Amino acid sequence: MGAGRTARARPPDPVRARRPAPGPGRHAKQHCLAPPVSRMRLAIWGAGPVGRACAHALTPHVAEITFAARPNLPDTLPSRPGNDLPAWADAHVVALPLTDENRGRFGTRFLAAARQRHPLLICVGRLGTLDIDACLSALTDDQLGGLALDPVEESDLPLWSAEALPGPLNLIATPHIGAQRSDVRALLDRWVAATAADVLAGAGRTAR
Repeated sequence: MGAGRTARARPPDPVRARRPAPGPGRHAKQHCLAPPVSRMRLAIWGAGPVGRACAHALTPHVAEITFAARPNLPDTLPSRPGNDLPAWADAHVVALPLTDENRGRFGTRFLAAARQRHPLLICVGRLGTLDIDACLSALTDDQLGGLALDPVEESDLPLWSAEALPGPLNLIATPHIGAQRSDVRALLDRWVAATAADVLAGAGRTAR
């Protein structure tokens, strides 16, 4: 990949002090907080419709945004070489297709390179682009500041075995329903409400 195109510059971040892990009786909220979004550098991997939509939605809220450089990336999009992004970004949005090149791409090598940034990792593409075991391990070991997995299928569960379940983590795992029609979403919303009511009130009750 050639030299990348950069977005507006900002002063280097100061070294952030690592927060101690919450001890017994301590609220975990402060441990899960990330730096303010307004001071974040955001890297977007994938410049398809989803990646570009993420850039459009997030650009007003972050300090700097860039795409991972690729030969076919439009000249109008800011970019940096992909190899530079782990040490540069505070947050990564992964919106890549599941090709042979991308399968498991965000694994131990990427996590080791990104470790000093303690970044957020957000997958809005295909779960197979992440080495899930490596990412969950990095989150448990406080190498990641947070992990969001949107395209979780039933076959991907459980993320942990019951015996290996860790303590509180900054983790969001949701089914990949963002592209559904409004009528399908309405049905899904009613199903979620009914299921939540059953879980909270007992198996014999349903929501209306």
